[in-house]
Amino acid sequence: MLDLGLEKQTFKIQNRLKVVHLKRPGFLKTYAALIFPVGGLHRAYQDSSIHYFPAGAAHFLEHKCFERDGEEMTDVFSRQGASANAYTTYQSTSYVFEAIENLEANLLTLCDMAFNPQFTEAGIEKEKGIIVQEWSMYQDSPFYRQYQLMQEVLYQDHPYALDILGQKESIEAMDLNTLNAIHEAYYQPETATLVIAGDLDLSEIITALDKKLTFPKPTTKRPVAIEGAFIDVEKDLVIEDDVQDEYMVFGYRMPYQTDLFQRYHHYMALDIALDSVFGSSSHFYEKALDEGLISDNFFTEISFYDNVYDVTMASQTKAPEAFKKAIDALLLEPAKEVIDETLFHRLKKAGIGSFIFSLESLEGMVRSYTRYLHDGISEEDLLKIQNDLTFEDVLSAYQTFQNARSKVTVLLKPSKETLNKQKNKLS
Repeated sequence: MLDLGLEKQTFKIQNRLKVVHLKRPGFLKTYAALIFPVGGLHRAYQDSSIHYFPAGAAHFLEHKCFERDGEEMTDVFSRQGASANAYTTYQSTSYVFEAIENLEANLLTLCDMAFNPQFTEAGIEKEKGIIVQEWSMYQDSPFYRQYQLMQEVLYQDHPYALDILGQKESIEAMDLNTLNAIHEAYYQPETATLVIAGDLDLSEIITALDKKLTFPKPTTKRPVAIEGAFIDVEKDLVIEDDVQDEYMVFGYRMPYQTDLFQRYHHYMALDIALDSVFGSSSHFYEKALDEGLISDNFFTEISFYDNVYDVTMASQTKAPEAFKKAIDALLLEPAKEVIDETLFHRLKKAGIGSFIFSLESLEGMVRSYTRYLHDGISEEDLLKIQNDLTFEDVLSAYQTFQNARSKVTVLLKPSKETLNKQKNKLS
């Protein structure tokens, strides 16, 4: 069995906040992330009853934690020799910084701004305009709208149907009471994890944080598990916009498995299967590229989150109907005829190598840990799953994909106005 050689230490601050130290000898820099279990998929918190909140709330909350007394906290970190940022995924929110010096001061700043934010009604109203502008920028992209339409149809009664930012209406619905309640429910030290990667002795720093940090009082408000119904759907949609070429997106929703290790096992096997059948080394890719069915921007990707599992394929195309027929025909071929066992072994080795390489940087280590923190699965677990994959596992995963009960295609093509413009330019 391959050994990652990762050294981990675990601490508790005030017996409430879990701290994980990923020790990497030889690094001068330190990378830290404070992670909270609220993301784009979360829509509710609970006390004596369940309370629902607007889509995009986790992202909005992330923005507001970076403002204090009218000052951006990134400037505070900068004065302390650190570079800070934050990001909200569908599953979590992470506040991060990297620094060479002043680690204690930066950790105190990180925790204080996240656990003890200063929300104001004026600040929230100002932020609405900023986030609506960000949302509008994405809406200006025809390709974004195409992808979003596919997602909305594929996940009709599920929070994944909406973007992490939410919608214009949900952004404008944010208010002080809502943000305070969400923060109280999801930003408790008991639900958070502080991950620190680097080559240092944390004992003195942990002692200092234990004395100096102020945490919010315990609350009766609690996070609510991600909810959402699945509706089987099969649709082919066409939209027109100001684009020069035609672009096709395929979405396939996969059955979501409840067993943790079976879920990851299937996901990793399917990743190899898709690379075998549709990757740049596949027979399909070379033939479809030669025939103009796809361009070199063709890609496949797997969305894999809590209660979410789907495959997306997309490409610019000169022949959308032929492209669709080629994909449909290929999915009818027996798995053994389209997945080569020799290629499987090569892709498996490449995947293991890529995974290990991603852990070579401090940021890569922390992001990997953060990505799988929600499920409580470790890098060693993931490596073992990858290492144990068999050819039969890959065939089985691909067969599940072939039998996906939900499929949506969205063709984006030039509008009549755009075509007329193109004709006028040529004349």
